[in-house]
Amino acid sequence: MNAYQLMTAIYTLLEAAKPEAVKRVFHPGKPAGPFSQNLPAITICTGDPSEKRGYPADDVCLKLLRAEVHVWTRDPLEKLEQRSRGSYETLYPILLEIAGLLEGDYTLDGRVDDLEDLDIHDTSPGHGWVSLTYSLQEGR
Repeated sequence: MNAYQLMTAIYTLLEAAKPEAVKRVFHPGKPAGPFSQNLPAITICTGDPSEKRGYPADDVCLKLLRAEVHVWTRDPLEKLEQRSRGSYETLYPILLEIAGLLEGDYTLDGRVDDLEDLDIHDTSPGHGWVSLTYSLQEGR
Protein backbone atom coordinates (compact mmCIF):
# COMPACT_ATOMS: atom_id res chain seq x y z
CA MET A 1 0.00 0.00 0.00
CA ASN A 2 1.20 3.50 -0.78
CA ALA A 3 0.06 6.97 0.34
CA TYR A 4 -2.48 7.38 -2.47
CA GLN A 5 -4.06 3.99 -1.73
CA LEU A 6 -4.26 4.97 1.94
CA MET A 7 -6.04 8.24 1.09
CA THR A 8 -8.43 6.37 -1.22
CA ALA A 9 -9.25 3.85 1.55
CA ILE A 10 -9.97 6.72 3.97
CA TYR A 11 -12.13 8.40 1.30
CA THR A 12 -14.13 5.19 0.78
CA LEU A 13 -14.75 4.86 4.52
CA LEU A 14 -15.76 8.50 4.98
CA GLU A 15 -17.92 8.61 1.85
CA ALA A 16 -19.83 5.51 2.98
CA ALA A 17 -20.45 6.80 6.52
CA LYS A 18 -20.30 10.53 5.84
CA PRO A 19 -21.05 12.68 8.90
CA GLU A 20 -24.54 14.13 8.62
CA ALA A 21 -23.35 17.75 8.79
CA VAL A 22 -20.92 17.32 5.85
CA LYS A 23 -22.12 18.19 2.35
CA ARG A 24 -19.15 16.86 0.38
CA VAL A 25 -16.16 14.54 0.74
CA PHE A 26 -13.66 15.43 -1.99
CA HIS A 27 -11.75 12.58 -3.61
CA PRO A 28 -7.97 12.78 -2.98
CA GLY A 29 -6.18 14.45 -5.86
CA LYS A 30 -9.32 15.90 -7.43
CA PRO A 31 -10.01 19.65 -7.51
CA ALA A 32 -11.82 20.89 -4.42
CA GLY A 33 -14.10 23.51 -5.88
CA PRO A 34 -16.21 25.52 -6.19
CA PHE A 35 -15.67 25.46 -2.48
CA SER A 36 -18.27 27.67 -0.79
CA GLN A 37 -21.19 25.73 -2.33
CA ASN A 38 -20.02 22.47 -0.73
CA LEU A 39 -19.37 23.53 2.87
CA PRO A 40 -18.93 21.91 5.32
CA ALA A 41 -16.56 19.74 3.31
CA ILE A 42 -13.79 17.19 3.83
CA THR A 43 -10.49 17.02 1.95
CA ILE A 44 -7.92 14.25 2.37
CA CYS A 45 -4.18 14.70 1.89
CA THR A 46 -0.92 13.11 2.98
CA GLY A 47 0.74 13.85 6.28
CA ASP A 48 4.32 14.96 6.67
CA PRO A 49 6.13 12.73 5.85
CA SER A 50 3.63 10.62 3.93
CA GLU A 51 5.67 7.45 4.33
CA LYS A 52 8.45 6.37 6.66
CA ARG A 53 10.18 3.00 6.28
CA GLY A 54 12.04 0.89 8.78
CA TYR A 55 13.75 -2.46 8.29
CA PRO A 56 13.57 -4.57 11.46
CA ALA A 57 14.86 -7.62 9.55
CA ASP A 58 16.45 -8.37 6.17
CA ASP A 59 13.15 -9.56 4.70
CA VAL A 60 10.74 -7.22 6.50
CA CYS A 61 9.79 -3.61 5.74
CA LEU A 62 7.79 -1.70 8.34
CA LYS A 63 5.95 1.28 6.83
CA LEU A 64 4.36 4.14 8.69
CA LEU A 65 1.84 5.89 6.44
CA ARG A 66 0.47 9.32 7.35
CA ALA A 67 -2.65 11.10 6.17
CA GLU A 68 -4.73 14.09 7.20
CA VAL A 69 -8.49 14.55 6.93
CA HIS A 70 -9.24 18.28 6.75
CA VAL A 71 -12.66 19.68 7.63
CA TRP A 72 -13.68 23.06 6.24
CA THR A 73 -16.74 24.86 7.57
CA ARG A 74 -15.81 28.25 6.11
CA ASP A 75 -14.34 29.08 2.70
CA PRO A 76 -10.52 29.38 3.04
CA LEU A 77 -10.53 32.18 0.44
CA GLU A 78 -12.76 34.44 2.52
CA LYS A 79 -11.26 37.52 4.07
CA LEU A 80 -9.79 36.97 7.52
CA GLU A 81 -12.44 39.14 9.17
CA GLN A 82 -15.19 36.92 7.77
CA ARG A 83 -13.46 33.65 8.63
CA SER A 84 -13.06 34.58 12.27
CA ARG A 85 -16.86 34.41 12.59
CA GLY A 86 -16.84 30.62 12.13
CA SER A 87 -18.04 28.39 14.92
CA TYR A 88 -16.21 25.71 16.88
CA GLU A 89 -19.68 24.32 17.65
CA THR A 90 -19.96 23.36 13.97
CA LEU A 91 -16.36 22.17 13.53
CA TYR A 92 -15.72 19.95 16.55
CA PRO A 93 -18.68 17.56 16.22
CA ILE A 94 -17.55 16.79 12.66
CA LEU A 95 -13.92 16.28 13.73
CA LEU A 96 -14.95 14.00 16.60
CA GLU A 97 -17.27 11.97 14.36
CA ILE A 98 -14.52 11.50 11.77
CA ALA A 99 -12.09 10.42 14.51
CA GLY A 100 -14.67 7.92 15.78
CA LEU A 101 -15.22 6.47 12.30
CA LEU A 102 -11.48 6.05 11.74
CA GLU A 103 -10.93 4.52 15.21
CA GLY A 104 -13.85 2.16 14.62
CA ASP A 105 -12.18 0.74 11.49
CA TYR A 106 -8.55 0.99 12.61
CA THR A 107 -7.30 -1.41 9.90
CA LEU A 108 -9.25 0.27 7.06
CA ASP A 109 -11.02 -2.99 6.23
CA GLY A 110 -7.79 -5.01 6.56
CA ARG A 111 -5.67 -2.81 4.27
CA VAL A 112 -3.24 -1.79 7.05
CA ASP A 113 -2.09 -3.49 10.24
CA ASP A 114 -2.97 -0.86 12.83
CA LEU A 115 -3.84 2.75 13.55
CA GLU A 116 -0.76 3.92 15.44
CA ASP A 117 -1.69 7.54 16.16
CA LEU A 118 -4.67 9.88 15.77
CA ASP A 119 -4.64 13.58 16.65
CA ILE A 120 -7.22 16.34 16.25
CA HIS A 121 -6.02 19.84 15.34
CA ASP A 122 -7.71 23.15 14.60
CA THR A 123 -6.39 26.41 13.22
CA SER A 124 -9.60 28.44 13.36
CA PRO A 125 -13.34 27.95 13.86
CA GLY A 126 -13.57 27.32 10.11
CA HIS A 127 -10.82 24.70 9.64
CA GLY A 128 -9.51 21.68 11.49
CA TRP A 129 -8.07 18.28 10.72
CA VAL A 130 -7.54 14.77 12.00
CA SER A 131 -3.99 13.48 11.49
CA LEU A 132 -3.48 9.73 11.27
CA THR A 133 -0.52 7.36 11.31
CA TYR A 134 -1.01 3.76 10.19
CA SER A 135 1.48 0.90 10.32
CA LEU A 136 1.92 -1.77 7.67
CA GLN A 137 4.44 -4.61 7.67
CA GLU A 138 5.45 -6.04 4.30
CA GLY A 139 7.96 -8.59 3.08
CA ARG A 140 10.82 -7.44 0.86
